[in-house]
Amino acid sequence: MKSVWRWVLSASGLAILFARVSQVGGAQVPQITYLTGQDIMPVYEGWRQKTDGTFDMIFGYLNRNYQQELYIPLGPDNNLEPGGPDRGQPTFFYSRRRSFQFRVNVPKDWGAKELTWTLTANGVTETAYGSLKPVWQIDLLTEIMNTGASVRNLVANRNQSPTLTIDPLTALAMPAPATLTALVQDDGLPPPRPERGGRSGADTAEPLFLNAPLPREPSTPSTLSITWIVFRGPKSVVFEPDGWVPVKSGQKTVRTARFTEPGTYLLRAIAHDGMVQTTQDITVTVSGAATQR
Repeated sequence: MKSVWRWVLSASGLAILFARVSQVGGAQVPQITYLTGQDIMPVYEGWRQKTDGTFDMIFGYLNRNYQQELYIPLGPDNNLEPGGPDRGQPTFFYSRRRSFQFRVNVPKDWGAKELTWTLTANGVTETAYGSLKPVWQIDLLTEIMNTGASVRNLVANRNQSPTLTIDPLTALAMPAPATLTALVQDDGLPPPRPERGGRSGADTAEPLFLNAPLPREPSTPSTLSITWIVFRGPKSVVFEPDGWVPVKSGQKTVRTARFTEPGTYLLRAIAHDGMVQTTQDITVTVSGAATQR
């Protein structure tokens, strides 16, 4: 039954990837249509009430492109209202679905007002509408499940989020890399999950398809781990090593970040214990001439 289901998914994928066919030398050649040129859909994930009575309204996004990553600076093309344009949203957008990216705290008396996030990418404008309607209320378990993490009810209510401490970072000039040092601490819950056999998502590259590698979907680690992303900045950054790296509580981790374009970057460290995560941001100003990568 599993093989049949995988075939159905593959057929669905082919229907999307082969949506456009062109004529080359009298032969039909399939073209992958969604690698670039598509829009970005802002997504309202829901709201959670805090202990002080205020509310966190949570947003993510779907970059419809399989390869194109976009920089959309704060302003008319990347705007939250009321109170915007800057309400803590990203300006660098990775490909595909990125859930639970940022939270906007609103007061106790927010009432029936809406918080809107408008994005314009590749000439197309999309808007997400956030409200405190009961249908949008979520809890911790909902958030865990929707980020792909393992839900273990016996420890979910006792588990504390990891803590992150990042060493200060001075301005740098290319081609010198930045050294990112972070201290991760955790309560040991949940205990590490045993590794599954076969494909593990985070460690297995997607197969080449028509000489166009498709990106791996974001996954969650099975044990206490840390990763880095670009949250704001004009260009992608090469992190070495890339992806999730397992750590021990109380252990400092060191990673290298290499830049190809000057500008101001907001880099985000994410510590994940296999169930919940903590983020910490650091700003770095990069000077020098742009380089080819």
